[in-house]
Amino acid sequence: MAMDNALVKSFILRRGYDRDFLSRLDAVDGSRMIAGLDRCSALIASAVRTRSEIGVFCDFDTDGISSLLVICSSLAAMGADFVPWFADPSAGYGLRPQDVRAMKEAHPGIRVLLTADVGISADEAVKEAGRLGIMTVVTDHHQKDSPDRPATAWADPSLPEDPYPYTVCGAHVAADLMGRVADDLCVTDGVRRKVRLSRKIAGIGARGDVMPCSGPSRADSRDAVALCKFLLMSEDADLDDGGLWGRVMLGLRTLLLHVTQLEADGSPRRYPKAPQDFSETDIDMVLSPMLNSMRRTGNDLASIRDLVWAGDAEGRAEAAARIAAMNEERKERVAAAMEALVAQDQPMAPLVYVDREGACEGSFVGLVANKLMGESGSPCLVLIERQDGTLSGSGRAPGGRDLRSRLVAQSILAQGHGPAFGVSMEPGRLDDAWRVVAAIAEEVEAERDDDPFCAIDVLIAPGDDGISPYVPGSDVLWHVDDLVTACRRMAPFGPGFERPVAAVVFTVDGTERLSLMGSEKEHAKWALSDGTQAILWRGAEQASGVREGQTVAVVGECAVNRFRGRSCAQVSGEVLLLDDDARSLVDAFRSL
Repeated sequence: MAMDNALVKSFILRRGYDRDFLSRLDAVDGSRMIAGLDRCSALIASAVRTRSEIGVFCDFDTDGISSLLVICSSLAAMGADFVPWFADPSAGYGLRPQDVRAMKEAHPGIRVLLTADVGISADEAVKEAGRLGIMTVVTDHHQKDSPDRPATAWADPSLPEDPYPYTVCGAHVAADLMGRVADDLCVTDGVRRKVRLSRKIAGIGARGDVMPCSGPSRADSRDAVALCKFLLMSEDADLDDGGLWGRVMLGLRTLLLHVTQLEADGSPRRYPKAPQDFSETDIDMVLSPMLNSMRRTGNDLASIRDLVWAGDAEGRAEAAARIAAMNEERKERVAAAMEALVAQDQPMAPLVYVDREGACEGSFVGLVANKLMGESGSPCLVLIERQDGTLSGSGRAPGGRDLRSRLVAQSILAQGHGPAFGVSMEPGRLDDAWRVVAAIAEEVEAERDDDPFCAIDVLIAPGDDGISPYVPGSDVLWHVDDLVTACRRMAPFGPGFERPVAAVVFTVDGTERLSLMGSEKEHAKWALSDGTQAILWRGAEQASGVREGQTVAVVGECAVNRFRGRSCAQVSGEVLLLDDDARSLVDAFRSL
């Protein structure tokens, strides 16, 4: 890593990182195993050996779909007799007794029910399976406050009795189980290779469920990026093994080609992304939302079924196009729901929002809460008022804070993860819920530095070498290229280890060139005299109002833009600071 580079030093110093911290990011204690996996593995391995039919039930979000693909491809590689049961998003989250009965009626031979990313709280459904003569193996990662464990076997690292020290997604638990089943069955090297490739899908679930970027989840993220690159560089013939394992990989490859080669409307990208440039950001911003879009738009998982179980390339391509179209629909509907929600009378905003006018569909509540949290930087509850007056919705908290447990401690029903969960309550508890959220908001505020620009990690000032030894004014391209290279080595980034936030500052003096970009000319780009570019997304109107003599700072992400043999340093983002605000940002870096 180029530790002598000004921008790399700035990033490391402002974050307070040292070599020990960076090395601990990847540290995993391999001796720690999720409790219960051994019994789960023994039951599944026995079912595979005896050709007992296994029913597979997973959640319908990105993590659940990733879990489904991990399990189905792994079981197929190991020669298991199994059937996937596609959850119905319109029925709500969770495994229900009627799901078990329907599965048994459609597939009378089922002897074992395996769940992933769901099931730990489905006590009644598990008991119903027992009454129907079905053993239940539950793998999950959601929290459960009740001590009841009716399943035949279970593995859930979020249970209070499990000392497992890491936070992982549901697909990680499923992947660990499949690896142990392969060990128990003593599979051939060829089968083991397939199972190992299948487990890399779990990282897509880790990104979708916003797992911390450390320990096993960090490894999962890195593996998912590696798998995506491998699939993009492969040919269909390299992946097709004539069975379901190959169809899972072909389906994922088709979806990835849509992500990297096509626009949302299916037309070819003018500048397609090269496989080697694929990163965790592509999973976060495109692939994961696409997998989530089916349940968000009220559709079932038929498109996933067609993507994987389709026997030909045309069927896979049609399924991928449908998924991409649903994702665009999701974006539009979430934006409209958020606008309508905020427009209502919200006396508890920005901490608690209550939809009393039907603005938010249940499937959008979590996304709206996440966006509102992102705008305010504070924890947030978004609740829908039901016909009976009860309130239900979703909560989000920044920095991994366990808002869910705080609500449960006040006898408010909340299920899911600590920082992201579903919640329901009687209307009389609304004030109590607000007080819990407000307490966490105060903690968040107390931890913020007095410096309003503490979120900026690196600053570049073309033409001005006098600000700070950590703020380059010349050789900007060289410094930015070193930072980008260092970030590539430090990747993946995610919660707890975010990408560096950059800013470029300059005074408008007539030597720069302002142009508008985008199909509707909605973006602005300043090209500075040394070649550095400052891009303001959706900021054409703001940029057009900037006058000569003003000091400008654009805040966003650093990159090196290479086009037609030419390279330039680039900062692109959505934040524009002018004059005193821009100069205050510079002053903050003088003291570094």
